[in-house]
Amino acid sequence: MAKFKKWVHYESKDYPASYEDSCWNQDPEKEKYILRETDTVVVYKDKYPACEGHLLFIPKINQPRFIGEALAEAYIHGESQIAKSLCDGFNVGMNFGETAGQSVFWPHLHFIPRKAGDDDGLQKGIRTCYPKDAFAPGNKIEDYYEMQARLKKERRAYIDKMQKQLEAIGGKFKYD
Repeated sequence: MAKFKKWVHYESKDYPASYEDSCWNQDPEKEKYILRETDTVVVYKDKYPACEGHLLFIPKINQPRFIGEALAEAYIHGESQIAKSLCDGFNVGMNFGETAGQSVFWPHLHFIPRKAGDDDGLQKGIRTCYPKDAFAPGNKIEDYYEMQARLKKERRAYIDKMQKQLEAIGGKFKYD
């Protein structure tokens, strides 16, 4: 078992070979964060929560079956929170790879409870994490005819610019 190295939010990266070697399991304070543990899944209170109730569902084995069990645990937890009126909905998400925001490179799911009004009127959901998504709330999807008209104007502007540059150096250019 590797010696515990303090993990710092937004600064550290952890590349465990197993759950046992992960920063979660190696944390000397882990007992105050563990909510539930089975033979295959551990549920932690997130040490750096996005909101009250932010949890991590961590499979102990890195195989699809056990990741699925962690997802099932998160879903069951969310349904029970809604039934108890502790939240109105929830997000469950995983980050795969550094580009997606992963900093502990062991599979784990983030559970984020949602309450009506917790967004200050902003859009919610997974699509809001990628602002260039044409289908994200608030983004307009350009239809085919709008796109063709826009491209025609852009081509015309480019041709006019090139024609002026050629004329400035004494060249002849005619485009119809």
